[in-house]
Amino acid sequence: MPDPGAYHSSCCRSLSVQIVTRGTRHAVEQRHMPAYPCRILLATLGRLRDHLEHTAGFVTQLMGFHKNVERRIAAAVPKQRQTLLLSATVLEEVQQICHIALKSDREFINTVQEGSEETHSQVLFCTMAMVTTLAADLLGKLHLNAHEIHSRKPQSY
Repeated sequence: MPDPGAYHSSCCRSLSVQIVTRGTRHAVEQRHMPAYPCRILLATLGRLRDHLEHTAGFVTQLMGFHKNVERRIAAAVPKQRQTLLLSATVLEEVQQICHIALKSDREFINTVQEGSEETHSQVLFCTMAMVTTLAADLLGKLHLNAHEIHSRKPQSY
């Protein structure tokens, strides 16, 4: 994958970008962010959460960001549309954005009833059919119920 920082420096010199990921020193990032405020922050979820919880002033720099995102979503959504949001879990924050992005006659359908027993099912995504077959075989040898689904399997499988 190309380095996003290198791409940025070659085409968008007027924008300031910071990249925070695991593998870089947290203390260095903490000193660097206030000294060089950025317009774009590229972050892995874990490192972003870490800065939100432990870096002084980080949350203050993001103040108003949520409302700005909401306004931009509302402005970008066409009046005539069909929007579907399918998710195994819908966080409260996602529901708030749904109230902006979806029409007022929206409908939330929950297929899991209150008090239902958890199924503990998992989905494993693999890069190739061969890897999918290998993963299913290994899980089967561990006496786990696993089924492979990929392009090399017949539709009747």
